Amino acid sequence: MIARLIFTIAVTALLPLPASAESPRCAALNQTLAHERSLLQSNTAPLVSGSTLDATERAVRLSLQPFADALLLKEPERAPAATGGHAGYVAIAAPPPGVYRITIATDAWVDVIENNGFVRPIASEGARGCDGLRRRLSFRLSGSPVVVQFSGVASDHVVFALTRAPDPVSGQAPRP
Repeated sequence: MIARLIFTIAVTALLPLPASAESPRCAALNQTLAHERSLLQSNTAPLVSGSTLDATERAVRLSLQPFADALLLKEPERAPAATGGHAGYVAIAAPPPGVYRITIATDAWVDVIENNGFVRPIASEGARGCDGLRRRLSFRLSGSPVVVQFSGVASDHVVFALTRAPDPVSGQAPRP
């Protein structure tokens, strides 16, 4: 009985804990994503699902529909939870080729679709439980029109920032 209790305590102690807003993981994320955080905190006018964006370096508050009513272009790569949550999408009119980042403030599944296929993220960073920041995903895009789908969102909107990754040599954001 005591051995089982000690084992349970030891296993529980090894499980990863969600990050709190004051945790070192959140502090590091806030520092790494300072630009995106400032965009996410800016006052953004809501867009309806299906809208088209013509610019990067901006935050978007996208209104979502219940998953069953969202009319997504493709089924999400990951099925939503049993309740379905909310979903929606935004199109990006042929951004110049390069690496783009999508930073979200809350939990959501993000699918990027280009040339009718899913684009896999080339990098991801984030932590649960950080106030106003959840995750940043990086995608290499070829210059074709793109659709960004969100699903599994608990609320009826998602706030995200769309930024272009800096040039690895100069560290400066590329000019459109």
